[in-house]
Amino acid sequence: MPNSGQTGSARLGRSHAHAAKLHDKQSERDHRDLRIDKVGVRGLRFPIQVRDKAHAVQNTVATIGMFTSCM
Repeated sequence: MPNSGQTGSARLGRSHAHAAKLHDKQSERDHRDLRIDKVGVRGLRFPIQVRDKAHAVQNTVATIGMFTSCM
């Protein structure tokens, strides 16, 4: 599609004045009193380079998890 200088919503016939507002749930206080022992991510794939015994560079992909305790 050629760029006509219009934004996506203008191309679709919608004006910005009528755009729906999204409520920011993350900024609200959580009153559930849930205990969280740790937070993080797992299964993160990250390209790395390692050296073998002959000191040659080998490219591979590391799968890692990163966590922190919240105590």
